[in-house]
Amino acid sequence: MSPPWSDAKVGIGSTLAIEIHIYFSIIAALYIGIRWLACKNLAVSNPEILLLAFLFSLQFFGYGSNTIRSGLASSFTILAISVFPKRKCLGAIIAFSAIFTHLSMVIPLAAYA
Repeated sequence: MSPPWSDAKVGIGSTLAIEIHIYFSIIAALYIGIRWLACKNLAVSNPEILLLAFLFSLQFFGYGSNTIRSGLASSFTILAISVFPKRKCLGAIIAFSAIFTHLSMVIPLAAYA
């Protein structure tokens, strides 16, 4: 007998439903992938070291597991801050996507501006 959560589905919109494992895999890929892009923008010579610093920081696991939307929004915020000096329009679009993902990202973005 399989556990009850193995067949769980996450509803996205009104008609689309995906399995919970796929949903969390997509969120995890976005969470780490967006931070990797930000690390490549911030540390041109050694982005791997900066990514390791993010991975071993205390906020990484807490944001990734307990507050999923906030963690994803913080990844968008870090990417927006890293992109904004070079391409202001793209940085603003990413910043608005961070705000629309979780409203608490207004505070760090306002502090950066």
